Amino acid sequence: LGHWKAALNLAGLYETGLGVPEDTEKAVLIVEGLMTQGVPAAFYKMGTYHSDSIGVRGDASRAYAFWQLAADKGNAAAQAFIGEKLDATYDSPGEGFWGNREVGLAMLECSYAQGNGKGAFELGLTTGNTKTNTSQEYARALQVLHDAVKFGSAESASHLSSSFRDIDPLTGNTIDLVRADRYRQIRAALERNPDLRLPNLDKVLPLPPADMPAWDGLPQTLVDAAKGVMQAPAVKPTPGAQRTGRAHIPQGHGLPAGQLPPVAERVAMPSHYRGQYIIDTVGERGVVTLRPWLHLATRHTDCSISR
Repeated sequence: LGHWKAALNLAGLYETGLGVPEDTEKAVLIVEGLMTQGVPAAFYKMGTYHSDSIGVRGDASRAYAFWQLAADKGNAAAQAFIGEKLDATYDSPGEGFWGNREVGLAMLECSYAQGNGKGAFELGLTTGNTKTNTSQEYARALQVLHDAVKFGSAESASHLSSSFRDIDPLTGNTIDLVRADRYRQIRAALERNPDLRLPNLDKVLPLPPADMPAWDGLPQTLVDAAKGVMQAPAVKPTPGAQRTGRAHIPQGHGLPAGQLPPVAERVAMPSHYRGQYIIDTVGERGVVTLRPWLHLATRHTDCSISR
């Protein structure tokens, strides 16, 4: 099946009919093939198929079984999903959660360690909402939620924006409208582009007590600095850079403006040469090779002079 990510993307196209004829059965076959190869994401996908009745008969129990297998195999998305469902103090299957907090937190920790935004958000949320938390536990929850924003969680950016805008033990019971506004801008960017990742978020939005760096107020500037990857500006080709062969001049190189010799130059010769010469080639150190443009009375056909 080639690359497993490409195969999963193809299955997604078949299940939605985007760009290809809709064929949920073919999508299921592709995912089943990936499962035989042990691809964790394929088990997570199959769980979704059973949950949403895509190409198979809907079955919640089978869906959770596949999600559990995916989580056990290390799939970060499945770990975030199962971890959130198990992170409760009592069982309520009808509401979709179970009281197995120890396992649930372990799942969320694994998801967070893999850089999953959803897993990090759920971990920070559950560890930061306990009234018996110590200041160190709140600090850790704040760091996890901040990391979730780096991993692409718009939910976490929204949560932190609200926390810094209000009196909240998570943020030290201190209102910080500057940080709240920057998290709000980041949240909007992540909602527009869920694939956005912000590894350099600390450069423009560090956690307290660090001072906030200057910002020009433009949302795109904030996002570009947090991404840490900026598109290089288009470079205007210098003369000769797009030529090929011997005429090619490397980008950025060339003769200074105004220093180029004329295309053709007539050079007066001694009177015993019955004609004039034009430049043929320009060699090293300014040596010019000439060729006759009128018939010569002598047998000489070229000469070299230093300029």
